[in-house]
Amino acid sequence: GCSSVPINVTSNRVEIPQQFRMAQAGLLTMFEQRSGRIAVINSAGNVEVLDQTGKSLAKITKDAVATTGRLSTAYQLPVWSPDGQRLAFIETILQKPVASTIVEIQPNQVTIERGAQSRSFEVGAPPAQSAQTAQGPGARGLRESRSQEKNTIEKRPDRVTIERGIGKGDLQSSALYVARLNGTEPLVEVFQSSQEAISYMNWSPDSSQLAFLLDGSTTGTKLNLVNVDGGKPRQVATGTAASWNWNSDSKSLITRVDNASARGDASVSIVDSASSTSSPIAQRVAVPYGAPHFSPDGDYLLTTEASTNGQTDLLLADRTGRTVRKLTTFSGRIAFAWAPTGATIAYTVRESPTQRSGTLKILHVNTGEEKSVAQFPVSAFFWAPDGTRLATFTALRPNEVSQDFPGMVLLSQRATKFIQLATVDVATTSARRLFIFEPTEAFGAVLNEFERYSRDMNIWSPDAKRLVFPLAFDLGNGLEELIVEAEATGSISPRLLGMGSMAVWSPK
Repeated sequence: GCSSVPINVTSNRVEIPQQFRMAQAGLLTMFEQRSGRIAVINSAGNVEVLDQTGKSLAKITKDAVATTGRLSTAYQLPVWSPDGQRLAFIETILQKPVASTIVEIQPNQVTIERGAQSRSFEVGAPPAQSAQTAQGPGARGLRESRSQEKNTIEKRPDRVTIERGIGKGDLQSSALYVARLNGTEPLVEVFQSSQEAISYMNWSPDSSQLAFLLDGSTTGTKLNLVNVDGGKPRQVATGTAASWNWNSDSKSLITRVDNASARGDASVSIVDSASSTSSPIAQRVAVPYGAPHFSPDGDYLLTTEASTNGQTDLLLADRTGRTVRKLTTFSGRIAFAWAPTGATIAYTVRESPTQRSGTLKILHVNTGEEKSVAQFPVSAFFWAPDGTRLATFTALRPNEVSQDFPGMVLLSQRATKFIQLATVDVATTSARRLFIFEPTEAFGAVLNEFERYSRDMNIWSPDAKRLVFPLAFDLGNGLEELIVEAEATGSISPRLLGMGSMAVWSPK
């Protein structure tokens, strides 16, 4: 169901009925209007930047390593800076990557370092010359050099293997890198730890700082800030879990930090990004949401307080957390997000912990007008950059895949997870169901915590016309991970960009 050819998108489309879906037109590839760039984690586990036709623009990393069926050097969570000039991502080294060994065939010469802690191997020497015979297949002719002698030069060896040692243990290191995509500057390592894993990060709106989480088995979760052009990280919060959102002026963040109490309490605070000082917002109820959110202009935020009959009020507050007015009342756990362009929020409510989805509602904070999108429940949603539409995801059971589905079913026979992707028009609340597919493991994790990731990981193109998403599909040799680009109207057949586990569109 995926085509590999593009279509011209120079103007707004008429949303024709989906049963009359047009094919991509290959002859128009060179004329297709590009919108931003797409960062992907490709099938090799490396970071790469593509355009919307699948053409590679830059290979950011080349050294991801897989051993014993898993990535031992892995890259994840590519996040674009708001100005679209840089890309941040996380490197995690889980174990010593045997395949990271560098092999050079018949070099002119190699310098062998001598010393108690040095080891160099020349592979290809006759067995009779071997001072030590290694065990195992392919080990014949392995000669080890280890002594206190000075360095020597071996000329024209048959083959040289250089093994990169990176320590012991499961987690070797976790590092935060930034790439500037001008083709002339190297990657910048902003932070590195051999004790704690970096689990999430995002940019300040002015593209000068990164906020990131460090998770340790004994140290809990730490929220840190670091300037990407130099400087030491500053710790601003610690707990068992944390989420946050930057104010548009980049001078402050609103944070939600889970505490280590048996009650599972959380605290909400305003943090000054320069001084790292924190000002708590009074909460009169356990915090029933996953991630806070400032309004696009930075003047307001959303918060909650206890209401009557065990319910909770969703409140509009100013930038310091002081209540302005009540917006709505709900029971259960709420997930909300401001529209990028105006005084509108979208939210869903899950009334019980076992509930997978909820009714999507759209609320205008100035007028109080509220509308439900009741065609189907919603598990996750992402605003389009122009604020006119939402991309929604709904978790389905196999028996919930309708035979009369108007979009395209991109499920193989071995599918185990079922997700429906639809777009919703905010003005009319009408929905167009586009695809049913199985998400990759990485994308499934994003959907499970979409409140956090949807603030920064764009699946929409900057012109709000297209979507990109990764899916799992059985191509005959087991499940493969594919990157699909599609029109948000469903009027054009989707396009296969390549193989990979994650894809995010640049903001510009």
